[in-house]
Amino acid sequence: PPPPPPRHPYLIARDALEALAHGDLLSRGHTKDYYDAISDVIRRYLGGMRGFDAIEMTSDEVIAQVRKAPLPGVPLVEVERLLSECDLVKFAGYVPSHEDADEVLRSAVSLVERGRPQVLPADGAKPSPGGAP
Repeated sequence: PPPPPPRHPYLIARDALEALAHGDLLSRGHTKDYYDAISDVIRRYLGGMRGFDAIEMTSDEVIAQVRKAPLPGVPLVEVERLLSECDLVKFAGYVPSHEDADEVLRSAVSLVERGRPQVLPADGAKPSPGGAP
């Protein structure tokens, strides 16, 4: 049989953030990996919702794409703040507290939830690049 259709970016992001919340990266001292995973989830979510490959882009390039095609309910300043915090840990060697790490995860979940389509397509359906379900 043919493979199932791809899942909606919202569902993928929601599930990935839930897995991070219940995972053990922080407790094992893998803070950089934790922030990298959050950044990747948000990048895939934004790119999936707007039809661009955010994983291969710099944070500035991702922000420029989101600026061109904003997601309703997702303030650009929050996207900028979240990606910037992740970049500090990933590239500048900043070591955040566990409380800061928890807050970044909460911010990522909030961003994804506020960008949630009002009506989710059937699981497996992908949104149009404009974000309409």
